[in-house]
Amino acid sequence: MASEELKSLKSRRSYVKGSVTRFGAYLKKLADKINIIGVENRYNIVKALFQQYYEIQVKISDIDISELNNEEISEFEDLYSSLGSQADAIMKSKRGNSKIKVDFDSQNIPA
Repeated sequence: MASEELKSLKSRRSYVKGSVTRFGAYLKKLADKINIIGVENRYNIVKALFQQYYEIQVKISDIDISELNNEEISEFEDLYSSLGSQADAIMKSKRGNSKIKVDFDSQNIPA
């Protein structure tokens, strides 16, 4: 039973991580065609996914403590933080609140 639940949780975790990575790809391909509402909507989804990731990770670690990989968790946090900063910069610059240029090439975002 626990192995089936662990497998299911790992699958859900992979989906969440993939969704966050796809958000990064979405931001990267926007270029000059920025739809501010689209960025806001997707960023709100990613915020919820970040919380889900932690809930899933805690459940996985409760079942199998060897699944607690601090390096992997840290990499995911870094990716989320980087994407959140970029989304915020895009939204602020598009609203005219700030003159911020987002340099996607300097970010380590999986394609």
